[in-house]
Amino acid sequence: MTADFERTRRLFDEALLVAVEEREAFLGSQCPGDDETVQEVLALLASDEAAPDAFLTSSSEYRVPPELRRDED
Repeated sequence: MTADFERTRRLFDEALLVAVEEREAFLGSQCPGDDETVQEVLALLASDEAAPDAFLTSSSEYRVPPELRRDED
């Protein structure tokens, strides 16, 4: 996986743990000056919110905080 994908995935995972109304500010603080990444993650989050309940979050991976998760890549 590319570093950009890993970063986007990490930001998506972390943003899921942040209140919806605080996500844009959170992403802005994590990606200062990188509006493209902020918008990409916000779009993924919006798709996740609009999807049926079990679409993107069916895996327990998204329910475990990143610091406790073991990636097996």
